[in-house]
Amino acid sequence: GGRTTDLKRLRELTPNGVLAMLGDSTNADRPGRTPTEQLVADTLDRLFAEAEGSRIIIATFSSVLARLQEIMRLADKYGRKVALTGRSLQQNVELARDLGYLSIPKGLIVDIKKHIPDGKLVILSTGSQGEPRSALNRMAKGEHRQIQVHEGDTIIISGGTIPGNEEDVGRMLNNLFGRGANVIYGPLATVHVSGHGSREDMRIMLETVRPRFLIPVHGELRHLHLHGRMAQENGLSAEDVFILHNGATWVTDGQKAWLEGSIPAEDIYVDGSLVGEINDLVMRDRERLSQDGFVVAYVPLNKKRQLAGEPRIFSRGFLHMEASQELMDAATVKLKRELKRNGRNPHDAVRETLQNFFYHQTQSRPVILPNIVQV
Repeated sequence: GGRTTDLKRLRELTPNGVLAMLGDSTNADRPGRTPTEQLVADTLDRLFAEAEGSRIIIATFSSVLARLQEIMRLADKYGRKVALTGRSLQQNVELARDLGYLSIPKGLIVDIKKHIPDGKLVILSTGSQGEPRSALNRMAKGEHRQIQVHEGDTIIISGGTIPGNEEDVGRMLNNLFGRGANVIYGPLATVHVSGHGSREDMRIMLETVRPRFLIPVHGELRHLHLHGRMAQENGLSAEDVFILHNGATWVTDGQKAWLEGSIPAEDIYVDGSLVGEINDLVMRDRERLSQDGFVVAYVPLNKKRQLAGEPRIFSRGFLHMEASQELMDAATVKLKRELKRNGRNPHDAVRETLQNFFYHQTQSRPVILPNIVQV
């Protein structure tokens, strides 16, 4: 099951308590204690025994080293080789082995391309959250280069679904079932336990390290407040619990603590080699492009800002050109009529005219790109 928290040693290290504790608040609304990793180990042992003769594919978080170690141990126990697929998993296993956090028998891990009989192989994979390009999702859609899921495979999803990923995970599970695999996931067996302590675990931590100040972290705002409320029920005053927002600066002199200003902590966008140089306007444009596409209007004007030819309008990601030719013709007529009005900036006239026209006709808002050419 991996290393466990040594509460006795924590008490020895903190005979007079600690100044402040940044306490994990993720499961602050879950009563009791979080089940131990040993329950998962016992379930996996049973599933390995039941899968005799068939290939086992396991998807789990690449950062949960205790579970990876247990899978390695069970593979060795049942005479199976282990193949890895998924970049983050391969990197984490290699790094953890080099640092001594994983003990892997020599020859246990084999290249994914090597032919091993199904009953002698465990495939460790990324993709427990149904991520679109993850290894397991590519298997589910039949797009993995080396692995094709087939009837008789035992596939274990050893990772709880993170809120927000339900649709992706459900779609992947349906695809795996559709390929005839025996899929085992959360509701069917104890193949995952949370890595975050529940309310009783949090209370035990408060009693063990006895912090002077508590700063609840790692959770949504409701979890932070629930953790702070629990601390007050266990002896801390309301003034000694600090619910911090991103960027808030917490200061202490060892006796008292207070908030003092803040630092910038907003989202930083990364776009290729550009870091932090994308503003909200650019993001709004990209959102509109992804939803409604764009329309380009080529408009030839003379020096007097009068039409010097027929405007041309075309689109990408908005409407199929053949199906929308009648609409584009109507937009051209509307645009020519508006451009005959004097005094308006041509760019503004094109943009506003087409925005209003297309929204009225289609209830969509494509990005309008006027291309004014002086002839």
